[in-house]
Amino acid sequence: MTSLVPLEHAIRAGNNDGAAILFPFTSRDPAVSDWSIGGIAMHLHSEERKNQRELRKEEIFVLLKERGEAAFERKDDWTAVLYYTQALFIKPNDAIVLSKRFRCWARMNRSKRALKDAIDGVRNANGLEHRNLYVAANLISALPEDQIAIGLEGKPDPEGYKAMQKAFD
Repeated sequence: MTSLVPLEHAIRAGNNDGAAILFPFTSRDPAVSDWSIGGIAMHLHSEERKNQRELRKEEIFVLLKERGEAAFERKDDWTAVLYYTQALFIKPNDAIVLSKRFRCWARMNRSKRALKDAIDGVRNANGLEHRNLYVAANLISALPEDQIAIGLEGKPDPEGYKAMQKAFD
């Protein structure tokens, strides 16, 4: 499977005028039996093409996750966060990627971001997220500006935590 060419983007977006302009300048794709705008649209929406797109998304997800893990092992947390964030665009509820990104935020002392990932991870719990939530709460309680923001004042506040959790929902 190749990337979408501009003509395919126009057709998928429903821009028939743009597709008509691009059509004469687009090389014929042998996989498309009916080489017309309608035929290309049928091909793009075919089950086979949908399966190819899903397979490609899965391949990209695995690649991004692997690159994130490699950066994490090198302790290059910013790069790991970048890859994990891109992976989460493909699978937003992947608990493992959320947990890994949480660990990056925690190592960088980015308490609010760590807490958000921990809360999201609890929703998709795989066992580690409750520990992550505890670590994130401890990070936040150690930072005065965050304490003021959530009303902890140096000690755990269940009501403040519930309010913060609602804010992230």
